[in-house]
Amino acid sequence: MTEKYIPIYSANGINNAILIKNLLVSFNIPAETYQESAGITYGIVSGPLGQALVYVPASHLEDANAIIRAYENNEFAAPDEKIESSEDSD
Repeated sequence: MTEKYIPIYSANGINNAILIKNLLVSFNIPAETYQESAGITYGIVSGPLGQALVYVPASHLEDANAIIRAYENNEFAAPDEKIESSEDSD
């Protein structure tokens, strides 16, 4: 029997939903996206037709919520450090 998927995140437009989906998948959490087909066809990113949802299996709900919270709190941001280019080392 297939596990039930639960909506976990609502995004403005499918591209933002895909970003969250890929973040979750990078942590080995299965995820799927859904947006009303008219919203995708016409590129609508606001309102009911622009809403895109991310779904995860119920068994991954807690871990997925923790990852999304960390993302929203910028905990995955790169440290502020200078990256030397190859020209600087000559």
